[in-house]
Amino acid sequence: MHVTRRAFLRTIGVAGAALVIGGRTAWRAKASEKPDLVVAFVSDTHLGKKGAGDPAARMAAAVQEINASPADLTIFLGDLVDSGAKNEPLYPEWAKIAKGLGRPFYAVPGNHDSVEFFKKYVRPETDYVVDQGRYRFVLFLDVVSPSHDGAVTASQLEWMAARAGEAARAGRRVVLGAHVPRHPNQAPDVAWYVRTLEKEFAAILEAKRGTILAMFSGHLHCGLRGWNDTAGVCEVVVPSTCWNTPRDLSKAPGFALNEYRPGYVLAAFRGDRVSLAYKPIGAAGKTAHGASLFNPQEQV
Repeated sequence: MHVTRRAFLRTIGVAGAALVIGGRTAWRAKASEKPDLVVAFVSDTHLGKKGAGDPAARMAAAVQEINASPADLTIFLGDLVDSGAKNEPLYPEWAKIAKGLGRPFYAVPGNHDSVEFFKKYVRPETDYVVDQGRYRFVLFLDVVSPSHDGAVTASQLEWMAARAGEAARAGRRVVLGAHVPRHPNQAPDVAWYVRTLEKEFAAILEAKRGTILAMFSGHLHCGLRGWNDTAGVCEVVVPSTCWNTPRDLSKAPGFALNEYRPGYVLAAFRGDRVSLAYKPIGAAGKTAHGASLFNPQEQV
């Protein structure tokens, strides 16, 4: 099912709840308030995954939908190929499908990906920046295979802080993108997150308060999930296009949307605010339908 710009704006801008970066209240956009930028965040395509239907067909369907959506660019958040070190031929297939996008796309590796094959078939860098209008996307590798936990180095954090400083001087807001979530999480979550240099990473977010708006990741296969309690930085976990596992996160810290079909997220950026819409592949998009994503009991 295609999502037109008008339908998308009606869904996330009028009827649905939205996140207020740096705040804890819901915000409802006016019908006339158009986004500065719309980004499709796609994760965990897992081409070659056995027992999960046809991941390549799902990815191709997502590409068609994104082409029909208002997305200005697409960011893939890792696990492009399942067991990628053993499935080199699937990387050219993944790249061929991704190149069907009518607008720019970018990607980072996940724990299932071979960094060697990623560099060979997708792009030569794993840590890089993308400037788009008022926003800078800082994309980076935060996995050490075969572990499911994430990892970053001191030099990566220094690089991240420097890129954020450049963005601030240029009047841009920063959005981080990687495969593994930074935010610590425990059961009922799967408890996979960046465990190295935890305090140092959090200190970067604190030091760049007001510049770094959000961090997007995948990896957890739990639908749309996130937190907004670290220095005003909203941390968002996006769904897998391959499979998601239902989890009762109603009593867990942060926010979650009770939707688990394979899909992706359309994020509309307006200044220092971002609206999130879960888009199941082949079905209508879904937001919180009037409930704050910070607290399902808080109505807008």
